[in-house]
Amino acid sequence: MALQADYSFNGVKGGIPWKGKVERYFISRAPVLKEVLEWAEEEGLHEISEERFFMAACSKLNEDQVASVNAAMWGFLSGAASGTAETMFKGASTLNGLDAWRRLVHYINRGRAIRLETLRREVKVIHLKPIPSLEKVEEGVAEFENTINEYTQCGGTPIGNEEMKSDLLNVLPGDLRETLLWKATDEGSFQEFRDMVLTQSAKTLLNRKKLPIHNVDRDKQQAHDSDDDGEGFTDLNSIEGIIAAITRYSKNGRIRDRNRNGENVRPRSSAGDNVRQRRCPNCSEKHEGRCTKATVAPGDRKC
Repeated sequence: MALQADYSFNGVKGGIPWKGKVERYFISRAPVLKEVLEWAEEEGLHEISEERFFMAACSKLNEDQVASVNAAMWGFLSGAASGTAETMFKGASTLNGLDAWRRLVHYINRGRAIRLETLRREVKVIHLKPIPSLEKVEEGVAEFENTINEYTQCGGTPIGNEEMKSDLLNVLPGDLRETLLWKATDEGSFQEFRDMVLTQSAKTLLNRKKLPIHNVDRDKQQAHDSDDDGEGFTDLNSIEGIIAAITRYSKNGRIRDRNRNGENVRPRSSAGDNVRQRRCPNCSEKHEGRCTKATVAPGDRKC
């Protein structure tokens, strides 16, 4: 688990999301750690020894359980930390996972103010960065929510329901924004408005045949057409191959087609093939096209 990219931390970026993810994982493995982790975070620069850990959790964990939990946390963080984060991790004594956690959290929180100010600026101008097209609506909405959530997790002031709906409306593509303008003022939560936006954008793409499923069908049709345009047949030793050959020859007009009544229709001849010659009234000879000989008076013509 610690070796997965989502649970790795190099000390450069993504500290707040990493802290939240790992903290939730620790609590899911041992719910008693919820209060212990909160206490460790409040300790700041004060080192947490195994004795202090036991004193803080003695009402719920015995000495052996404290040692086991401490070692398990230390092993997980040892695999997850790299770079600058690993340097901070090494400041804790061996198998003292709670103190290693305290050091990493303190390092992350020290840059919280800078990150909070950066996110505050992003949130202020988030409505000035519209989503370019309907195909990008789902991705853009997710990015919008991620920015707001990270801003709140860093300690930013939670944004009100109506303000979030208005900001989301402003980042939508122009045609979708005008369509949903009246809906943004309706009563309801931001989550309901978000779901409605995603639903309407998906329906619009479906109507325009621009959903990914249509792209797949189009690729298959193009591949099928390119196969039909190829010359020769790869398999004439099976019923399927023979049927495919007959179908292709039918499309090319090489065998007789059938009309709506089921009757055989003779394929049209190409220009210049078996053209019937007629007798010329001017020279009394058979030829194609206009007569090139001298004009004969009507009274002197033979036919």
